[in-house]
Amino acid sequence: IPVSDGDLQLSASLAVGEIPPEVASIEQVLATVNMALKRSKVSGKDRVSAFRSNGDRAVDAASDEVALDAEAIELGAVIQTIRSLDDERIVGVEALTRGPSGFYAAPSDLFRAAAEQNTLTTLDLRALRGCLALLREVHPDLPYHVNVFPSTVLNTPVNEMISLFGIEPGRLCLEISEQSFLGDPSYLREPLAELRDLGVRLAIDDVGYGRSSIESLLVLEPEVVKIDRRCIDAITTHAGERRRLERLLNMLSTVASDVIVEGVETEEELTVLRDLGVNVGQGYYWDPPNEES
Repeated sequence: IPVSDGDLQLSASLAVGEIPPEVASIEQVLATVNMALKRSKVSGKDRVSAFRSNGDRAVDAASDEVALDAEAIELGAVIQTIRSLDDERIVGVEALTRGPSGFYAAPSDLFRAAAEQNTLTTLDLRALRGCLALLREVHPDLPYHVNVFPSTVLNTPVNEMISLFGIEPGRLCLEISEQSFLGDPSYLREPLAELRDLGVRLAIDDVGYGRSSIESLLVLEPEVVKIDRRCIDAITTHAGERRRLERLLNMLSTVASDVIVEGVETEEELTVLRDLGVNVGQGYYWDPPNEES
C-alpha cells in the first residue's frame, strides 16, 4: 500500500475449521479455530491453516499464553447495583467475574482460553458459584443477576443448576449475552423453559450493539432485556444517538417486561434516560470501579 514515505507491506494470518455440531456459542467457534490461527502466525504468516480436531495442542508451545487450570485458577467478582432511575433505590444486584492479575485478568481472555481448552463449562460454573456466594454475603435479600454461557445451560442438568444456586430460584435472573449466540437460538428454549418453570428469570444481555438481532428476543422471550452500554455513549451530545436509543426502547417494550440500560456514568445520561422513560439502569454512576475491579 503506497504511503507518504514509501510502501506499506501487509501480511494476513487466517484459519478455517469445521465447527462440531455440539458447539453452541461464538466463544466456542473462536476457540475452535484459534489454534489454527496461531499456527498460521508462527509458521510465517501469509497463509491459511486448517483446524484439526487432534494435534492442535502442539502449537501451544509457540504461544506466549499461560496455561489455564479451569478447576484451580483464582477467580474474583465485583458487584454492581441495579437501580430504579426514578428514585435511585437498589432493585437488584449483578455479580461480574474477574480473573487473577496477569494474563487472564480480563474476563474475555479468561473465558476464551477456557473455551480453547474445552473447559468453558467447568470455569463458568465455578464463576457462577463464586458470584452467587459473594451476592449472598453482601446482599442476602435482593434479586440476583449472574452471567452464564449458552453452552453451560446446555451442558448442565437443570437439577444441578438449581442446587448450585443455593437460593430460591425466583430471586435469580440468568443473563446470556446476545453477542454469544450462534445461529438459531432456539436450541436454548428447552433447557431455559425448565429453569423458568422453577421461577428463574432470563435476561438477554448486550442488546443493541454488535451482532444484535431481534431473533433471539422473539425466540427466547426474555423477561429482561439489558441494553449495551455503548448505546448510551453519546446520547447527551448527539441527537441522532438519542433518537436511535429511543427507537430501540420502543421496540424492546414489546418483547420484554423489563428493560435495563447498562453503562450509566453521568448525571446528564441519567436525566436523558429518565426523559426517555427508562425505569431501570446500572453503571459506574453508582458503583465506580476501584483498583481491584
